[in-house]
Amino acid sequence: AALGLSEPAYQPRGLNTEFAIGKVDHQINQANRLSVRYMFFDNFITANVGGGLTSSQRATDFADRQHSTGAQLISTIGGNLLNELRIQYATRAQSRTPSALAGTGPAVNISGVANIGGPIASVSDAGFGFTQNVMQVNNSTTWLRGDHALKAGLDLQFVSDTRTAAPAALYTFASTAAYQAAVSGANPFGYQSFTQYFGLPELEYSTGQYGFFVQDDWRVTPTLKLLYGVRYDRYGVPDGVANAPIATSQEFPTDGNNFAPRVGVVWTLGESRNSVLRANTGIMYDQTLNAIYEQAL
Repeated sequence: AALGLSEPAYQPRGLNTEFAIGKVDHQINQANRLSVRYMFFDNFITANVGGGLTSSQRATDFADRQHSTGAQLISTIGGNLLNELRIQYATRAQSRTPSALAGTGPAVNISGVANIGGPIASVSDAGFGFTQNVMQVNNSTTWLRGDHALKAGLDLQFVSDTRTAAPAALYTFASTAAYQAAVSGANPFGYQSFTQYFGLPELEYSTGQYGFFVQDDWRVTPTLKLLYGVRYDRYGVPDGVANAPIATSQEFPTDGNNFAPRVGVVWTLGESRNSVLRANTGIMYDQTLNAIYEQAL
């Protein structure tokens, strides 16, 4: 009551989640088989708030929706060639808006007492927005030649990101008395800290992934098989901000030496061939998380 709040004993919220998945397989002809799939996901939560010391004044309505479509075409060419083509397009969007229970103004935390005010305590609160579009093309071709199964392929992926940061503003007070003194004007600067987001509230950037490989599956003898190959990965980084105050945000480096050799062996033991010994090793390169670029930008 001293804070001017009238809170229910519980925090009402709603949740609605929907899924849709569909898949079609079609044998075009004897040499070509096509598969197409689609997936839809929708998640909507009203009055999404953590509870505990956090008042429903800080509640947001959270929306999350995704569409994903993929296709695969498997083709045989003659008696010794097999081609696999895969294409995928996926999009996802998230957002937070003030709920019907939300308060107004900056967010206020009173340590150990209550978290009240508007639902903008962080950049992921009300006003937050996120969209991501992903396009991927993957193709591999296998050529059977004697005791060898030669395979080569590529993997291309393009990601487009859009981010919107919430206009975050948060006051933290050590006690209820300090908060009341600030509200009345007796001590307007009696808060412990004030944090606010500044920078680029709207952000768009794109990244790319380019992978290529070649390998050989060689049956050396009826009981010994050797697999070896190499993959090359290159990651296309987003453009930096030329006039950024921090030099490392002005331009991002590109790593161009991601050559990854791999080798493996399979050996069948004994005349009964009931046991198989396998060994393999290789170098792998992973992509940089897109969130790292987001923070830098």
